[in-house]
Amino acid sequence: FDSQPQIVNGRTMVPMRAIFEALESEVSYDDKTRTATSNRKDGTVIKITADSNKAYVNNVEKELDVSAKIINGRTMVPVRAIFESLNASVEWDEKTQTVISYKGDTMNKIIMLGTGNGGTLDLYNTCFVIQNEKGNFLIDTGGSIEIIKRLTKSGINYKTIKHIFISHSHTDHILGIFWLFKKISRLAMHGEISEKINLYCNDTVFESIQEVSKYILPKKLMDAIYGVVEFKVLQDGDVYNINGNEYKFFDIQAKGTKQFGFESFINNKKIIFLGDETLNPNLYDKVRGADYVMHEAFCLDSEENIFHAYEKNHSTAKSASEVMNKLEVKNLILYHTEESHKDERKKLYTDEAQENFSGNVIVPDDLEIININ
Repeated sequence: FDSQPQIVNGRTMVPMRAIFEALESEVSYDDKTRTATSNRKDGTVIKITADSNKAYVNNVEKELDVSAKIINGRTMVPVRAIFESLNASVEWDEKTQTVISYKGDTMNKIIMLGTGNGGTLDLYNTCFVIQNEKGNFLIDTGGSIEIIKRLTKSGINYKTIKHIFISHSHTDHILGIFWLFKKISRLAMHGEISEKINLYCNDTVFESIQEVSKYILPKKLMDAIYGVVEFKVLQDGDVYNINGNEYKFFDIQAKGTKQFGFESFINNKKIIFLGDETLNPNLYDKVRGADYVMHEAFCLDSEENIFHAYEKNHSTAKSASEVMNKLEVKNLILYHTEESHKDERKKLYTDEAQENFSGNVIVPDDLEIININ
């Protein structure tokens, strides 16, 4: 370190620039706002302002146990908060006065770009990124150009995404891909893309993309897309290695349009994504005992008569959590909700689900990050 670590209010403070550069991050400092910004290779952006106890990780607010401080001309930050923002654990060796950090094989996280259903206006349609040091895996794209904005807000440059999965052909999951195509095709036409982009989808999604693109994108743009995008048309049970993790894609046996989900072991945790329909009982054994399950919850059970979740093949927070509790799932991530409760949504959905689920319930907000620990 160019400035020695110091103990402030029982917390070890270290110079931000030195520690992030050691972790191969680019660091900049804005003298006017007294804000230090770290840009990591995996797309993570961390901003910390002097004399503030708030940090922003990909624009999501995190509270620091000690405010960042400028000491001897260096921005000093609490080391535990820094490492935990990178999904690493920290221990303090009292004898040697040393901080010890243990990092997993990869720092996998889920970045929820959107959490709303197909009819929301303030929440973006449900889509997310699974991110680690090897890259970003985009799952669904929402229904508009907002996908570009959401990626940017999360510190992700759409140009760096090499793996995309579209679960099904509903408008709120597929239409965003055409806006990405519009951007990507221009890059391809000017020779700015050298590496293939893999797009994973079932045959119904593939056919939808082919047909819709004929009417909304010029042929020369789609010709450029077909030159750089490799479509992986999925069969039930197909397995692909994406950014160092193996994903097994499967037909969720939806009652409506054909949908695929996936299962993967990430950081030795079994995670299952189930699209946006109520889990088919035929898949109970596949889900049983999973560490993380991502399942839709269209509305609260008390408001099912208003939003009519069941007639749309959707679930309520209560009905989804009851099933997952019987299947002994450890962590339940609920998304694809309505938005009438605004700032109270997270609490109301969490409370209803937790009453019927003995594990951990996660109801993320848009742009929230879920670390897969």
